[in-house]
Order: sequence, then structure tokens, then C-alpha cells
Amino acid sequence: MVAADYIRNLREEVRKGFYGRLKQGIYPLGAPIGYLNQGGGKPKISDPVRAPLVRAAFELYAAGETSLSQLADYLHECGLRTTTGAKVEVNTLAKILHNPFYIGLIRLRGTGEVFAGIHEPIIPTALFERVQEVCSRRGGHQALRHDFLFRRLVRCELCKLRLIGERQRGHVYYRCHQASCPVTGVREETISGRIGLYFGTFDLSEPEVEEMRELSFGVETQVREANKAKEQALRLNLETVKTRLERLTDAYLDQAIDAELFKAKREDLLFQQRKLEEQQTAGSLPEGHFTRYVEDYLERARALSLSYGTGNPLEKRQILKTVTSNIFASRENVVVELFSPFQEILFAQALSPGADSDEGAQAFRFDGAQGSEMMSPMARCLAGV
Repeated sequence: MVAADYIRNLREEVRKGFYGRLKQGIYPLGAPIGYLNQGGGKPKISDPVRAPLVRAAFELYAAGETSLSQLADYLHECGLRTTTGAKVEVNTLAKILHNPFYIGLIRLRGTGEVFAGIHEPIIPTALFERVQEVCSRRGGHQALRHDFLFRRLVRCELCKLRLIGERQRGHVYYRCHQASCPVTGVREETISGRIGLYFGTFDLSEPEVEEMRELSFGVETQVREANKAKEQALRLNLETVKTRLERLTDAYLDQAIDAELFKAKREDLLFQQRKLEEQQTAGSLPEGHFTRYVEDYLERARALSLSYGTGNPLEKRQILKTVTSNIFASRENVVVELFSPFQEILFAQALSPGADSDEGAQAFRFDGAQGSEMMSPMARCLAGV
């Protein structure tokens, strides 16, 4: 009896300590993949080697382009390993993609309870939710039968329908299956070569880069002023969510709601709180943030051709989804439309002194209403950012 009572008391003390850490926002167990342990009583920290790979896993799976097995193989090639140095298998990868620890929340696998963590998130909440949507569709993402490079990325220039990839005689062709459409097919090499030419035109001179830096200082002040009202609204919303959390806890303690409903409502409110905190952090721009943001886009534009040319199919698809808004093909003709600010950068290149106007017109599709604005090409580029 004495021994049993001692063990029972010891178990209760361990439980109190365990939940005490959780209420402090500290995960008292081993760090998941992408994080490192700092010792007892300290929050987990991001692993500088594996955290970027974990984020890439979420981004690639959210795009809906790969199966879990394909993603596991790709991450293994990139160097993602478990703590023992083994390959991250499909089951482990699925657990990672469902784990809210990577957005700053702690969920206990056994009880389903969720706590707000104080560790640094690896991914934003919006990305985590997109991954959950992909996982929930048809019981999870199914492997693609044919994973062509431009699958669902190229449209027919005449009828605007998506071209469908087919493999014929060792080559991949993208064909329009509309019966009345005269477009018979475009080879993948033709589309890829044309896109490579487009990306090769991103050649900014040092004076243009310097002009962008000077313009960014003035724009950053305007951005800060516009964010003040938004920050106030976010603070009010965040206080509302915290108040609702307190009321929910009171209702549970008063036995007004059962445990399962309490867990579900608490998790939903913690997700909302995490979202608002992310928006609040994003709205509080540090000094020089916008200028660094502009320079990051400029560096990405400079290295666009090299990144696309040396990337694997998954990386190329990510670049195309980030940079291109539409790709139209008709026989041997391929027209690429770009997202902002890449379209403004390319437009600036087409208007630069010594540029071939015919070549610029073919390489860029620009709205005439935008072109009528009395702005310099670099100012248009910055406005696009």
C-alpha cells in the first residue's frame, strides 16, 4: 500500500510538471525534426540545417504537385535526415505535415490537447492550412501518373483551355483537346526554350539597382503609415480572441461544455490567435525592411535564368508558379505573362536605351492603361513590388 501510494503520488507530480511546462509554452519531450533541444526548461530552437528543408516540404506539398513518396525521395536527395541519420520515410513525413508544432502550437498526440508554444515557428499558419486541405482531399494526395514539367501550367493561346501533356516518340507534346481548335501540339523543349529566353532578359544594370534603392526609402515611409490603422485593428482582434479563450476556459471549469467541445474550440481559437500574431509581426516592419525586400526581388530577378536552367523539375515548377501568371502556346509561338514585380522589371528592360522594341514587345505583354502612367520604368517596377 505504501509503495502503491508513493508511485501514485510520483505520477501525479510528474504530470503536474509536464503540464506546467506545456502551460509555459515549452515542449517537455524531444524536439521534432527541424528543431533542436536546448535542455530542460528551455524552448526548442530551429535547426539551421533541417528547418529550411522542413519548410520546403510544406511548400512543395501545398502546391499539390507531388505524392508523399516523391517528396520523401526529393528531401532525402536534398539532405533531410532523422536524428539518427536515416531517411525520413513516408509515415514520418505525413506526421510532420500534420504537426502544428511547426506553426508555434503544441498538440499532444494522446489526448489531442493544444497549447500555445513559445518556440519560433518554421512555417506560417496559412501554409499549414493549405497542406491540411491537400491532405484532406480524397483521403490524401494521390501520386501523379504523368508528372510533366508544364502540367496544368500552359494554356492554348486561341481557346484559352489548358494544354494536356502527352509522350510521343520520346518527346513530350502539349496538345489542345478542343475539337474545333487548330492547335495540334507544342513540344516541351520549345516551351522551355522560350521561357529560358524570357528569363535571360533580366539583366539589371547597377544604375537601375541604385535607382530602386533610392525609391524604396520613400515608399517604405508610405508603407509604415498605411500599416498603422491595420495594426490597431489587429490588436483589437487579438484581444477579442484572448477574451474568448478565457471565457471558454471558465465555461469548461463550470462544466458548461464537455471536454471534447472544449478541445475543439480551444484549438480553433489558438489557430486564430496564431494567425493574428503572425499578421501583427508582419505589419511591424523593422527599419530598412522594405528596402531589403526590394533588393531580394532584384537579386531573384538577376539569378532567374541561372536558377531555372540548373533547377530540377520540382524547382522549375516552383519558379514558374512564383514568376509567371500565364503561359500561352500556339504551335511554335509561346507567350509568357509575369507576376508583379517581374513584369515591371521586364518592361523596364524593354524600354531601356538600346533595347530592341520588337523583341521587347514579343517578350512582354503589357496593359496599355498601365503604360500610359507618367512614371519611369524603375518607378513602375517599384510600384509593382
